[in-house]
Amino acid sequence: METLLTRLGASGVRITAQRRIIAECLDGANQHLTADEILGAARTSLPEIGRATVYKALAEFVDSGTVREVQFGEGPKRFDPNAHIDHHHLVCNRCEQVWDLDATACEVKPVYDSGFVLSHAEISLFGQCAACAETAIG
Repeated sequence: METLLTRLGASGVRITAQRRIIAECLDGANQHLTADEILGAARTSLPEIGRATVYKALAEFVDSGTVREVQFGEGPKRFDPNAHIDHHHLVCNRCEQVWDLDATACEVKPVYDSGFVLSHAEISLFGQCAACAETAIG
């Protein structure tokens, strides 16, 4: 399985010790962390890492096209390490967790008479995850 670190290197991003830690914090099938969450996670491995370092690294990851910056409603910006996979998102309104949803689960078949050519679709489905829904009932 190809890691975020591998994809970053292939895209030309120079891998420093700090960027390696940031990439490792962000990597995963369903990681959609905020910059502050990434900073907190990175500090467990590298306590001296600074906020500016994290923000600069994330900006470079996004500029390389390897990580996608996403925002759901009024919530904070999050960073999606799965920019290489066509997918949508499930967003819990209560705990604010975000999960990837296979794009084929929400196939978009638009019909446009105007000649509009669709390049891609980003769908975000909002609701409550199973844990939050169970808590709300109980």
